Amino acid sequence: PLMSGVGEGVQPLVSYANGAHDRQALAHLRRKGFATVVVCGVLCGVLCFLLRTQLPLIFGASGATAVDARDALWSLAVAFPLVGAARFGASYFYAVSQAKASSLLAYSEPLLVQPVFLLILPLFFGVQGIWAAYPACAVVMAAAMALLLRRHVRGQAQG
Repeated sequence: PLMSGVGEGVQPLVSYANGAHDRQALAHLRRKGFATVVVCGVLCGVLCFLLRTQLPLIFGASGATAVDARDALWSLAVAFPLVGAARFGASYFYAVSQAKASSLLAYSEPLLVQPVFLLILPLFFGVQGIWAAYPACAVVMAAAMALLLRRHVRGQAQG
């Protein structure tokens, strides 16, 4: 929610800068927004990793479940910055009237990419494949966002 909130909070400013054709402000907001979600993601990842033993217990996990959860929390820790960037990208594209790019980022993760990784990775890696599905999905979504952003920025420079 924190990283999604950054994207949703900056949407009106990005939309205004886009409508005003203020490329400098748009670039500034884009850089600051991405930097904010990545830094928040890294901090959340570090906290998740450092508290991996305590977090399962806070949510009432039993001893054996807490051990399994502790071993799985690395996947969240790794994925946080990438997920934040992809979610910010979806908000950014929505604000600059690129609904297709925004929808691609918002809906392909839960409807396509994540299920595919959840089906395929466990076949090769067992239970570890289940945990690896989330960061693998985050890498794909962050890469998709980067490609869409690159195309968008190039289009702005030309247009």
